[in-house]
Amino acid sequence: MKRFETGQKLAEEMGIDIAVLQQTHTEHFQAAHKQWKDPTGGSYTAYPDGKTWDEPSGKTGAGKKILSQHN
Repeated sequence: MKRFETGQKLAEEMGIDIAVLQQTHTEHFQAAHKQWKDPTGGSYTAYPDGKTWDEPSGKTGAGKKILSQHN
């Protein structure tokens, strides 16, 4: 594990533009919200079974069913 003070510092370490990091975060946040609202209606296969809204991991067959916890 490595701590970064800002997202910009993380993006620099990864060699990507900060906009890419922000977009990826937004996509995962939106998938988590959809999963919370509709846990069985996703378009992608989730591991070990079920469906997920998480497109990036769903395309690999390792989709996440639980992306975040909402209170």
